[in-house]
Amino acid sequence: MRFILSAILIVSSLQAMAADPKADPHAGHQMDPKMMEMMKVMQQAGTPGEQHKMLAGYAGNWTYTGKMWHKPDQAPQETSGTAKFEMVLDGRWLKQEFKGEMMGQPFTGLGYLGYNNATKEYETSFMDTMSTGSMHGKGSYDKSKKTIAESGQYYCPIKKGMREYRGEWKFVDKNTMMYTMYGTGMEDQPEFKQMELNYKRSR
Repeated sequence: MRFILSAILIVSSLQAMAADPKADPHAGHQMDPKMMEMMKVMQQAGTPGEQHKMLAGYAGNWTYTGKMWHKPDQAPQETSGTAKFEMVLDGRWLKQEFKGEMMGQPFTGLGYLGYNNATKEYETSFMDTMSTGSMHGKGSYDKSKKTIAESGQYYCPIKKGMREYRGEWKFVDKNTMMYTMYGTGMEDQPEFKQMELNYKRSR
């Protein structure tokens, strides 16, 4: 919201300058140096770069199989489904749409993965039909491991408070991905693997 507000203020200022009848008619299209610098910073922050091109390479249709652990010493529950990944907002975000089953119930999920030029961090968000809340994370990319490591929070209605999680997006190759999530569970155990999803490109 702060970025949007800044953009609105700058555009408003430019419009005001253009509409000012007292403006020097011989000034041409010269702009205040501070205003020019602000426009330059905003353009750099808002222009997709190499990180966004990397994410775009994973757009397409996928199938996934997965496992979920509620406790570290229990057998995992298995799940499967399909996912559609596509770049949106002119190549700024990788949108993820999931359809499958979770705990024996139909499941639909929606996620976004992007790179913030200003903070130099990857940002994630996820929401689904099992909750009216959302998860948000931030992280960095390790080129040698082809992995985005993120950490974030979500609100747990059972614990009635914010819970932390850690996740890893591993891009094995152009046709194979894996997402793993770690947390402490409902009983606040030491961190353990709670979910693992394996993706295969379908076309």
